[in-house]
Amino acid sequence: MQAIYGFHAVSTSPTEVREEFTLENHSQPTTPEQQRITNLKAAKDRASDALKAERDRQKKNQALKNLQSLNSIDQHK
Repeated sequence: MQAIYGFHAVSTSPTEVREEFTLENHSQPTTPEQQRITNLKAAKDRASDALKAERDRQKKNQALKNLQSLNSIDQHK
């Protein structure tokens, strides 16, 4: 993970996620329409996560710019 995202981008160790599958979950095969809805919901969630990450990144960059400008003003005094 760190090689992909950078050494300081990963804040915690990977954790194992287990999902319980029961016969109820697999009793009916999904129709193509149901699969399409599921895929669209997943795409919506991914887009929402990407939007939040981008907004957070931009806020962080703006805060860093503000700090740098304050530091440069303090150094000139």
